[in-house]
Amino acid sequence: MSTTGDDCCTLKVAATSMTHLEQVVNDLTGFGGTTTNIVYSQRDFTPDVGHGVMRLGSA
Repeated sequence: MSTTGDDCCTLKVAATSMTHLEQVVNDLTGFGGTTTNIVYSQRDFTPDVGHGVMRLGSA
Protein backbone atom coordinates (compact mmCIF):
# COMPACT_ATOMS: atom_id res chain seq x y z
CA MET A 1 0.00 0.00 0.00
CA SER A 2 1.28 3.46 -0.77
CA THR A 3 0.08 6.88 0.31
CA THR A 4 -0.10 9.80 -2.13
CA GLY A 5 -1.51 13.31 -2.19
CA ASP A 6 -2.01 15.34 0.97
CA ASP A 7 -1.88 12.27 3.22
CA CYS A 8 1.45 11.44 4.84
CA CYS A 9 0.61 8.07 6.39
CA THR A 10 -2.02 5.35 6.43
CA LEU A 11 -3.31 3.71 9.59
CA LYS A 12 -5.36 0.52 9.37
CA VAL A 13 -7.82 0.29 12.30
CA ALA A 14 -10.18 -2.56 13.16
CA ALA A 15 -12.82 -0.67 15.13
CA THR A 16 -15.64 -2.53 16.86
CA SER A 17 -18.21 0.17 15.97
CA MET A 18 -18.51 3.64 14.48
CA THR A 19 -18.38 5.04 18.03
CA HIS A 20 -15.12 3.17 18.64
CA LEU A 21 -13.71 4.53 15.35
CA GLU A 22 -14.71 8.05 16.42
CA GLN A 23 -12.86 7.58 19.72
CA VAL A 24 -9.72 6.38 17.91
CA VAL A 25 -9.83 9.35 15.50
CA ASN A 26 -10.37 11.78 18.39
CA ASP A 27 -7.36 10.31 20.19
CA LEU A 28 -5.23 10.83 17.06
CA THR A 29 -6.16 14.52 16.63
CA GLY A 30 -3.56 15.38 19.28
CA PHE A 31 -0.91 14.50 16.69
CA GLY A 32 -2.41 16.65 13.90
CA GLY A 33 -5.31 16.79 11.49
CA THR A 34 -7.01 13.58 10.38
CA THR A 35 -8.89 12.37 7.33
CA THR A 36 -11.01 9.24 7.68
CA ASN A 37 -11.81 6.88 4.80
CA ILE A 38 -13.76 3.68 5.33
CA VAL A 39 -13.07 0.64 3.13
CA TYR A 40 -15.95 -1.83 3.18
CA SER A 41 -14.19 -4.42 1.04
CA GLN A 42 -10.88 -4.76 -0.73
CA ARG A 43 -9.84 -6.48 -3.95
CA ASP A 44 -6.37 -7.69 -4.73
CA PHE A 45 -4.90 -6.18 -7.89
CA THR A 46 -2.15 -8.41 -9.30
CA PRO A 47 0.02 -7.06 -12.13
CA ASP A 48 0.08 -9.15 -15.30
CA VAL A 49 3.70 -8.53 -16.24
CA GLY A 50 3.42 -10.38 -19.55
CA HIS A 51 0.88 -7.93 -20.96
CA GLY A 52 1.62 -4.80 -18.90
CA VAL A 53 -1.94 -4.56 -17.56
CA MET A 54 -3.46 -4.93 -14.11
CA ARG A 55 -5.65 -8.00 -13.59
CA LEU A 56 -8.37 -8.03 -10.95
CA GLY A 57 -7.68 -10.96 -8.59
CA SER A 58 -10.16 -12.69 -6.31
CA ALA A 59 -10.42 -11.46 -2.72
